[in-house]
Amino acid sequence: MKYILQFNKMMSVFLCAAMLFSFAGCNENAAVQNSAQNETGDVKVYNLATVKENIADYTIVRGDASDDKITEASVLLRNTIRDAIGVELTLTTDWDGDADNSERLEIRVGKTNRETTAAPEEGKFVVTDDENGNIILLGADVKQTVKAVEAFLAQNFGYEPPVNQIAHNVKDYGAVGDGVEDDTEAFKAAVKAAEADGLPVYVPGGHYLISDTIELNSVTLYGQEQGAWTADSCGLPRIDQTDMYQPLFDVRSGSLAGVNIHASGVAGDAEMKPTVLITGTGGRVSNSRIHQPYIGIYTDDTSNPGRCFIDNIFIVEAKEMGVYVAGTYDVPALNNIEVWNPTETCPVAFKFGHNDDLRAVNLFAFRANVGFLIEETETGSCWGSFTNCSVDYTSIGFRFSKGNHHATIVGGTYWTHHVAIDVTEDCTGFIAASGCELKSNGERTLRIRGGNTVTVSGCSIIHDFETETPAVSVSGGKAVNISGNTIYSRPTVIEITHRGEGVVGIVNNTIYTGGKELVDKSKNCVVKVDNIVLEGASFTTE
Repeated sequence: MKYILQFNKMMSVFLCAAMLFSFAGCNENAAVQNSAQNETGDVKVYNLATVKENIADYTIVRGDASDDKITEASVLLRNTIRDAIGVELTLTTDWDGDADNSERLEIRVGKTNRETTAAPEEGKFVVTDDENGNIILLGADVKQTVKAVEAFLAQNFGYEPPVNQIAHNVKDYGAVGDGVEDDTEAFKAAVKAAEADGLPVYVPGGHYLISDTIELNSVTLYGQEQGAWTADSCGLPRIDQTDMYQPLFDVRSGSLAGVNIHASGVAGDAEMKPTVLITGTGGRVSNSRIHQPYIGIYTDDTSNPGRCFIDNIFIVEAKEMGVYVAGTYDVPALNNIEVWNPTETCPVAFKFGHNDDLRAVNLFAFRANVGFLIEETETGSCWGSFTNCSVDYTSIGFRFSKGNHHATIVGGTYWTHHVAIDVTEDCTGFIAASGCELKSNGERTLRIRGGNTVTVSGCSIIHDFETETPAVSVSGGKAVNISGNTIYSRPTVIEITHRGEGVVGIVNNTIYTGGKELVDKSKNCVVKVDNIVLEGASFTTE
């Protein structure tokens, strides 16, 4: 009998507690303090669901020296309650004069200076400080407080924390990506949103048609960068440039990456525009393929696209030019770019105008009239270096044309039909090539017609074909030094026709030849020759 009475007593206590929990909202001072807890991640939270019934009687209090995030959390608390039930609570700091607030109902956000304020119990971050719920404590440290405010609002007012958005998806702005609908406006809307909040723009897999220029002002637009971009079957989202008479992308200090662009360039149509235009300092284009552009990537020589970075690009069937970089005043960099023309010869694969300290590494041109054209533009000449670059199935490897260029070529293979390195008469600069493999199967391998100082050293110079032209031709240049090379040539190895004042030194080369070592037709030029010649070469002077 004793045990039955004890059991009934326990049940009565339990039922009374349950009723208090259910009807606590009827008590204007009641906010439930309940041992039952909700799980929010790995932090336990007291259930305060009935606070909403008398929330209008509370005042929001935050500390005087609160962190900005505490202030934001306090404002979020006030605004969410206002939007949910139309009640705007007073928001005050911890100190409000000499008023006696001992009986005031308060929601304290974070730590305050009140003597009665206590941090929430360890492992909990939403609690009431007494049975009547006169004071509700939301968190203690900054991170805990923000989570506490969100949990409190979620329990009482259906608040949902914003999703941690990492990018604007163009499909969220109406892009279809079916290769039929024009997606221009959707792309522009996504970019506009990105300009406002600083998030990037994501292009998921699909086939998008764009008929106007997309401007990237400090915005990153990217696709699936891990997709294959040099293969015939490309794993990147496809974007079609449907209007060839305006650029597809204008990168203004923004970034473009991970896309497969298809254009429809026509050779010789000078009205057509580049596919990607870079007009801002620090613009980057990377990890992408550009198919059949009129011009693939182009800087405008007037807006100072300095520090532009172009890397991991595969350009296929460029109709006029693969890449053009000029007008930069601060260290432009190009890396791992291939201009590949398997069926039609591209006039110029890479062209460089005025650049300050250009850094070009691992560039490759296949089937072009000129692989690398360096030519003065309105803003000046080209200063820079070319490291481990190459050409194949190309008429001319490097051509240094008009301008006071300062260029260094280090490493790389230049297999050409005509001339591997060509320095023209109107070049007045300083050109140095070392450690390269220079090869021609028809014209001269090395042709020096101008330049202030031209140095070729430590290279393999190959002209192993039956032809009447020499392997090395020098007809100009103020100071020409060809030394320490290994030269293979069936016909005449070196021909000098320099008529002006200058110095030509051709020394310490190892020459394999079946023809003449040197034909010297120079007049006022000082010529010094001292080489190791093998296989019966002869020497003549005319």
